[in-house]
Amino acid sequence: MFDIGLPELILLSLVCLVALGPERIPEVIKFLTKSLNKVKSFFNETKIEIEKEVGLDEIKREIHNEEIMRKDKE
Repeated sequence: MFDIGLPELILLSLVCLVALGPERIPEVIKFLTKSLNKVKSFFNETKIEIEKEVGLDEIKREIHNEEIMRKDKE
């Protein structure tokens, strides 16, 4: 999705160092990682809820059963 290489990361690190100072960088990193983890868990929970509502497990089982039936007929 994002094409971020080593030069971009180095530039971003230098900008953060200048803008925030070395004292605040660990606090900002902790905040960002906690926020990112919350967003990830929200999306995972949402994905699970949608799969439950749609009945994805049942659909997968039906497809698997149909494939087995086709193999048996052959």
